[in-house]
Amino acid sequence: MTPAWGSTAADIPGETQFLLLELTDGSYGLLLPLIDNGKFRGTLRRPRSGSDDVIIRMESGNATVLTEECTGALLVAASRDPYELLQRGVTAAAALSGTAKHRSSKPVPPSVDVFGWCTWDAMYSKVNAAAIQEGLKALVDGGAPPKLLIIDDGWQQTDVDPVFRHAAASSGCYAGGIGMGDHLEAAKRVEEAAAALLSSPDNNMDKGVHATHTVQLEVRANGSASNTMADKSGSNGNNSSSNGGLFSIVRSWLAAAYDALLSSLRQLEASFLLRCKSLIEAAPANSWQMRLFSTLATGPLKNLLLCFYAEASDHTRRLVSVKANSKFSRPDAGSQFPLNSTEEDLRSVVAHLKKQHGVQYVYAWHAMMGFWGGLSAGEREMAKYRPWLSTPVPSPSLLEVDPAIAWVQPVLSGVCLPADPRPLHNDMHAYLAGCGVDGVKVDVQSTIGVIGSSAGSGPALSAEYHASLEASALKHFGPSPNVINCMCHSTDDLYRMELTNLARVSDDFYPLNKPSHLAHIANCSFNTLFMGEVVIPDWDMMHSKHSKALLHATARAVSGGPFYVSDRPGHHDFAMLRRMVLPDGSVLRCQLPGRPTADCLFADVSHDGKTVLKVWNSNPCTGVVALFNIQGAAFSRALRRFHTHDASPAALTAVVSPADVPTLQGAAELFAVYSDARKEFELLRPNDTQELTVAGNGGSDVLTISPVLEAGDVRVAPLGLVGMLNSGGAVLSCTLSGGEVVPEASQEEEKAAAAAVAVNLSEALPLCTLRIKGGGAFLCYASHKPAAVLVEGREIPFTYDATKAALTFDVPFGATPEQESVIQF
Repeated sequence: MTPAWGSTAADIPGETQFLLLELTDGSYGLLLPLIDNGKFRGTLRRPRSGSDDVIIRMESGNATVLTEECTGALLVAASRDPYELLQRGVTAAAALSGTAKHRSSKPVPPSVDVFGWCTWDAMYSKVNAAAIQEGLKALVDGGAPPKLLIIDDGWQQTDVDPVFRHAAASSGCYAGGIGMGDHLEAAKRVEEAAAALLSSPDNNMDKGVHATHTVQLEVRANGSASNTMADKSGSNGNNSSSNGGLFSIVRSWLAAAYDALLSSLRQLEASFLLRCKSLIEAAPANSWQMRLFSTLATGPLKNLLLCFYAEASDHTRRLVSVKANSKFSRPDAGSQFPLNSTEEDLRSVVAHLKKQHGVQYVYAWHAMMGFWGGLSAGEREMAKYRPWLSTPVPSPSLLEVDPAIAWVQPVLSGVCLPADPRPLHNDMHAYLAGCGVDGVKVDVQSTIGVIGSSAGSGPALSAEYHASLEASALKHFGPSPNVINCMCHSTDDLYRMELTNLARVSDDFYPLNKPSHLAHIANCSFNTLFMGEVVIPDWDMMHSKHSKALLHATARAVSGGPFYVSDRPGHHDFAMLRRMVLPDGSVLRCQLPGRPTADCLFADVSHDGKTVLKVWNSNPCTGVVALFNIQGAAFSRALRRFHTHDASPAALTAVVSPADVPTLQGAAELFAVYSDARKEFELLRPNDTQELTVAGNGGSDVLTISPVLEAGDVRVAPLGLVGMLNSGGAVLSCTLSGGEVVPEASQEEEKAAAAAVAVNLSEALPLCTLRIKGGGAFLCYASHKPAAVLVEGREIPFTYDATKAALTFDVPFGATPEQESVIQF
């Protein structure tokens, strides 16, 4: 799901689920297509002719499930306040369409308030117990201890269908780790070209294959034992030294000639695939190019494509057992075991990780239907679920948006579903809970809606699966329950999140896809307008050591969601991590979903060349506005991929005001506004503005906005731990009491006054009492120099710059997460 902007009905993309309008009188309108009768999902689209009518399409996804009327198709609402409108409108649409409740009425998973590490971009499906230990140890040793571990795809017992097992196990596929001589690089190019041709927004295969190749090259160069990709072909050595003389020379010559021939053939193959990609890349969905390739992909090329999928990805694999594979047979098990290996002891692995590395919460990944291809029907353990093969038929609306859905893995290979998802979910979760796992990341949710084309209807099947998932998660991982919903942007899914309260609001974080990073910030912030009313938004993992690490960290700091990285072991920027993570592994999370400010709602922050995206949020005592210059790149609907349209976007000026944060309205007559990039603050009245320059190509800044408290002639505004990106998040409470400040005293009188303060703080003097989370450099605006500063009753040194009215002191890290500080004037 990606945002789009426009001014007429012709600008509305197909499959639009949420339409926010700016009306001519300055108010706001909201159009939300509904799910009618539990079977027909509504979406908006542009008119077919030149009219300015908005069209709503109601689809079951199944050609045999029909209706002549829909009595609940569209919710229309309006308000002067866009955020009040969103809360009221989306909550009502969710109730009318399904069972989902508003975010604020559901428990918050405790894992969102601690730092996490996800294994996916660190090692992909090569994840193993030894590598996890290596990754956790590196982060703990660097001072950023993860309290949440997400074991992503690669821990389960899975296999491809029998007909493709030889291809998956013994092919020359580069991703499998096989290759020798000069044709290795050529094999890599072929695989990446094929992945680019077959990729779609639904599977993003090109990005996954390219990222896997990059990791493999680094691993081969570095030679980490736990991360080594096992070579399925065994040793690459020829042992030719035992066959000396002429035979050895002839053999070496033949091997070199064979290598050269294979390399040439693969180069031709890659060129052909890239040519095919160029022909269909920007072709309209109904063009002859698309129709031709779709016919070939689902006909004569089908088996070849399935063979490639089996070689290059895990998406066609099916679940063999609800238990872990042998990469989790002991705490030091490595990646040498295949995905279908059966010896396991996940319980001892999880216990060791928690005890040895201080992890509090362990989540495990699984697909909504068990695995990407569902269940392996021929396996004895799966027989109890009565699996049946569903062959999805994408709807015309989906094909119009993304014609490549016609040849993605689930469509070509089918998905093997359980007759009833409840026993499957219960068995998976019972096993995981018994192993000490605390929650699950549930992926591929929107695929269930597509599968509904052969199973009643998409909305009905999604409702069945979500009811099963939530009941099982509540039973085994309650009371939150601890679930990260993923690939769940369809209203089929969103409107069924009755109990779960956390969901990914974006496409994946793609470390190596340059244009995706700017687009990621726009997608997350605008998607949160819609999804953030139902769930806490998860803006996905990131890398701390990355060219866009500050951009991503700033976005996570203001998102109101969890913060977790997917760094490869040893590839960390601890200076960056310390700006997000406290030494105890907790984070300073904002209280609300991070959303664009009102003046950015209808500005194209990716294309217009003039608008800086501003995202606002709230902390207990402060507001926060993050600035992002993300002009120059976006997801292109025409190309169906992330695209850079301006390689050198200019620096832009952002205009910021305390009025940008709705929750600060009426909080004070004066505000201190601190810029993280400039390391200084200014005083602004509620409607005053401040201009700030934000660099192009992903420049960012965080502004902490603190209401100025007054007592007599003393004014104070805490700005928080300025070493943290969300500095104001450290201020949990702040009060200012007392009267006039005492006159300037001599040095001896100051010492006597400070001693008296330490024994008995006088109620007659101005007194600022703070409750602070964490430690480090703390900044306050203070109109007067204090007489003393205390933390937990102990006086500490401070500095005061009278020209800037800036009070700074270091809060020591205490034995408890929260500490009381007192500023005596």
